[in-house]
Formats: sequence, C-alpha cells, structure tokens
Amino acid sequence: MLLPFTSLACPLDNQPLLRSNNAYCCVSGHCFDISKYGYVNLLPVQLKKSKYPGDNKEMVLARHKFLSSGMYSPVAGTLCELINDEIKNKQKFSIIDAGCGEGYYTASIKDYIKQQTPEKTASLFGFDISKDTVQTASKQHKEILWSVATNNKIPILNNSADILTSLFGFPVLSEFHRILKQNGLLIVASSGTNHLIELRQKIYTTVKQKEVSLISSPFFHLEKTVLLQQTLPITLENLDSLLKMTPHFYRMDKNTYTQLQEKPIEQITVDIHFATYRVNK
Repeated sequence: MLLPFTSLACPLDNQPLLRSNNAYCCVSGHCFDISKYGYVNLLPVQLKKSKYPGDNKEMVLARHKFLSSGMYSPVAGTLCELINDEIKNKQKFSIIDAGCGEGYYTASIKDYIKQQTPEKTASLFGFDISKDTVQTASKQHKEILWSVATNNKIPILNNSADILTSLFGFPVLSEFHRILKQNGLLIVASSGTNHLIELRQKIYTTVKQKEVSLISSPFFHLEKTVLLQQTLPITLENLDSLLKMTPHFYRMDKNTYTQLQEKPIEQITVDIHFATYRVNK
C-alpha cells in the first residue's frame, strides 16, 4: 500500500511543510503552489545557479522515450532487488529518489512494491533540479509526490527516509546523511568503465577509461557492491534516443551523427556499478 509522503521541509527556513488546499505551507507563511500536474516547486530562485538548471526539454523527451522502450529494465530490476533486500524486515518505510529525472526508476520501485509486497506500507518522493523532468514524471505517475529541488538543500525534514537512491547523479553526502534515518540505506548507481563503450568509441578519438570510485565518508560505510554488465541489441530508434538523452550528443560532430544514422551500431554494453551504504549516526 502506498501512502502520501508527508516529511517535506520548507526550503527557506526548514520548517515542516503541510498541505493546505493546493499548496504546501509552513508556519512562517511560506507557501508553494501545487502545479496542475501535481508536483510542487521547492527550488527558490536564490538556490538556483542558472535560470534553467538540469536537463533541457529535448534531453528529457529523449530519455523518456528510451527508458519507455524497456531497454534499461535490467538496471531497474537490479535496483528493485537491492531495495527488496532492505525492506524484507520492514513493514513501513519511505523511499526518496534524489535526482529522479523523469521518474522511470522511482516508478519502477513503486510498481515493484505494489506487485511484490502489497502487504507493506510505503511512501515515495522523487525530486530533480530540472523542472521539465519533474513535470514529465508527475504527468505519468500520480501516486508519487514529485518536486523540483536541489541536492544541495533537500526540502525534507531530518531523519525522514529509510532508503535514499542516487542514480547517475551528484551525491551531496551531508544532506543525504541528514535526511536518512538512523540505520538508513543509501543506494548509489554509477556508470562503469565500459558503459556504452561501442557508442563512445564512435564519438571520441580517445575513450577515457574512468574507474568507478567508492564513497569514502564519515557519514556512511560501504555494505556491498553489485555489478551489472550486459550487452544488449539496440534498434536505430532507440540508439537515436539514447544519444539525445546524454551529453555525448552535444559533444559529437554532425558527420559522426550522420554516420551513426547510416551505419548504426547494433548492440550496446550496459556496465552499471551499484553500491549500498549504511548511515553512520
């Protein structure tokens, strides 16, 4: 069973936010309207580093199209298995997806919980710095509370989350530590050395071999790592969406893009590194 997420904090003074009609308000009188799509913008202008932070609309549409094809279902499946291991002995829990994008992985968690553990009670919250991504998520998945927000000042009360996911994002460990409960779990996913290697070899003269680095922090300790490596067939349509949802598209020249259209690669390597960390409190 899913329950509404009720641990929002005012991004201006950290007071609890309570829903009042079509807005969330704190005792200081700060109110944030709920959009017609159902999300709430908790990113005040003074917390923005640019006018339109995060992914642009074209990247969001491409990512939504690609992920909707199911190509990354093995990634979502691995994430849900990690969450299942954590909730086996929990009856009630809350999950936060930091940097949720257009909501594919958050929604995958929601569907997994409803289908595999219907007897449990969960609340979910997803936020992202990009308004376009949050708007896309909120249009599709009404059972989840979505917000425009930043990792640098997460609008959530202290000690509110049992599980926090940070998937291919930019972790802010002090904030993650603050909002997680005692003994809470952080799940981090990042690209491995050979992720999309076939595509990168077509785009770049020299392919950087970036090694995955584990978090070293007094806030958390490592519990386990899981490596997902698969080679998957890919259609031209999915290849085009994959390109346009990543920064690679904006770094390649037109000739390379044309060549990929005329002679596309037929498979891609998915190389994802998952790591789970336990809170130190």
